[in-house]
Amino acid sequence: MRFINLTPHALNVRTTNGDFVTISPDESGPARVIYDQLPPEQIRVGNFDSFEVTVAGSPREIVNLPDPQPNIIFVVAKAVADAAPRHRGDLMSPGRLIRDEDGKVIGCDGLTRRA
Repeated sequence: MRFINLTPHALNVRTTNGDFVTISPDESGPARVIYDQLPPEQIRVGNFDSFEVTVAGSPREIVNLPDPQPNIIFVVAKAVADAAPRHRGDLMSPGRLIRDEDGKVIGCDGLTRRA
């Protein structure tokens, strides 16, 4: 099995034996989701404390996501995996974030797949 990283950064993935494997980003660039733009009157729904609350549009298109290929797992952002068709069993996302003692992200605990 080969893993292709379609996120914008290198992923340090902790394996089951505790080692880390780095998966570099693919040179084709990251896969990303483009959302439909809602009409202005539907976007703003109110305020929370001192922040404006808006409604996000629906996913319209996934950019730079190749078709499934034999023996290839595409590692993508969770938003991409969530927006993709359910039959795409070839998509995984970074697992739970692992942080150092200063709170800096140093890797992820394995990979996740949508159920």
